[in-house]
Amino acid sequence: MTESTAKQSTILLGSYGRGNLGDDVFLVAAAQLFANHKLYINSADDSLLPKSAKGLVTTISTTSTGDIFKKLRVFLEVKNIVYWGGDVWVELYGDRFPRQSLYKMVILNAAARLFGKKIHYVGCGIGRLSGWSLWLARASARMSHTIISR
Repeated sequence: MTESTAKQSTILLGSYGRGNLGDDVFLVAAAQLFANHKLYINSADDSLLPKSAKGLVTTISTTSTGDIFKKLRVFLEVKNIVYWGGDVWVELYGDRFPRQSLYKMVILNAAARLFGKKIHYVGCGIGRLSGWSLWLARASARMSHTIISR
């Protein structure tokens, strides 16, 4: 395959493979929207993915640091990073590190911009954030190329 005919790679970040109907609907829509892309998703297990999405996406486990080289290879390959659906700008209440996902987005987006990746937020909402959490959410959003909120 030449560069001009190669499929563009995209990673879809959200909460997939957990049997949540809303996330599954987003995933099926994304698989159709990005049909001409090699599509990766972050999911520890694809057994709960909807049948219509299986085979259309490649899962990358994000639960273990053991697969760091696999994650790095995918990061270097993809051209687009798409946060798709749900409240990605949220504090994980009750968690030991409630701002964990916000920090991860800022770090990932900064690295993505350095490597010339396109960053998109699609169908994202925002939780009740204030102070430092709101600042982190805004910082991650400012690094994106597209924001489509709901």
